[in-house]
Amino acid sequence: KGILAQLKDVQKERDALNDSLLKWMTMHKGVTNELARYVNPEDQKPPPLPANLKGKVVVVDPKFDFVVLDVGEKDGALERGEMLVSRDGKLVAKVRIWTVYPNRCVANVVPGWRLADVIEGDHAVPAL
Repeated sequence: KGILAQLKDVQKERDALNDSLLKWMTMHKGVTNELARYVNPEDQKPPPLPANLKGKVVVVDPKFDFVVLDVGEKDGALERGEMLVSRDGKLVAKVRIWTVYPNRCVANVVPGWRLADVIEGDHAVPAL
């Protein structure tokens, strides 16, 4: 019984360490992305976003040409990452993430990539 109780304690500790490791890895990815912005600004490529990242447009501001997406840091969104916005399987626009929050992000429409007006409910996937 003592060994089983000890095993459960060790498993809880392992799970807590794994959660902490995931948090630190996410922070490292964000800081590395931020550093790259200043080290070689002329060689900037958008950072790769997770291929399975899928979001929806929840807010649109046509005056200032930005959108709010329902994906954030917890989902793998990164500043300067680019996503394609579509509706009914047709490309609407390309957006570049400007600010990332835990559960959402703000993205600007990339100049020259607006093929139609972005509306709430449009889908967004990473631009590969």
